[in-house]
Amino acid sequence: PDAREIEALLPLVDWGGVEWNDHAIRLPRSGMEIDFGGIGKEYAADRAAAIAIAAGIAHGYVNLAGDVRVWGGRPEGAPWRVGIRHPRIEGETIGGIEIADGAVATSGDYERCFEVGGLRYCHILDATTGWPVQGWRSVSVAAPLCVVAGSGATVGMLLGDAAPAWLDAQGVDWLGVDAAGHIRKPGLKADPRVRGAFVGRPSGRHLPGLCGSAFRPTPSGTLWVGLQADTFPKASDLTVASRNRCPRHPSPSSS
Repeated sequence: PDAREIEALLPLVDWGGVEWNDHAIRLPRSGMEIDFGGIGKEYAADRAAAIAIAAGIAHGYVNLAGDVRVWGGRPEGAPWRVGIRHPRIEGETIGGIEIADGAVATSGDYERCFEVGGLRYCHILDATTGWPVQGWRSVSVAAPLCVVAGSGATVGMLLGDAAPAWLDAQGVDWLGVDAAGHIRKPGLKADPRVRGAFVGRPSGRHLPGLCGSAFRPTPSGTLWVGLQADTFPKASDLTVASRNRCPRHPSPSSS
């Protein structure tokens, strides 16, 4: 699209104009849509984990296209190890995190994108301009819940140069790759509810089909859920109350 087409759509981006209550939501202008990118499959990962925990599964992880929710650590007592995919080199990792309980999510410009004239256009759009973001290649966030990690990673991509200060202010641990390809990682400030912190490059290559994060093979006897983006659990299956709510990052309501 040309600049005039983009500019004509900008007035439709207005969350403040959306009317909603506990029972209904209304979009006041024709052409407005709601995009659940950044929270949809992350919410599903949290609910799937809650179902497993409620069923008595003590150790496990849920991986929905690279957005990961883990609990209980490995049965032998070690934490899970999650690798963060390189945003430009297929099959390589740029770092990782050892985590026993919590979530890791990555937002990036490399899965859904195209290039024109040497510029990469990704699926993450800046609501103030209507154009794809350019400031980061990827942002990964660790948080107590996947919906918090996923939304944080997406907001980080959108904020550009302001992302590091904003992410630090949220008290989450994060790792990013800027537009020049430099790896940015703050001091380890992981939330104490997330039993893990980002570490150096993990050995090994990421497993095929994982969008943002990569797991080492899981031991036998441990739950593993790996779903592609088009095979999410039904909403009716994701209504079990979470057992891991915390006052700062409450679990999303099942309503």
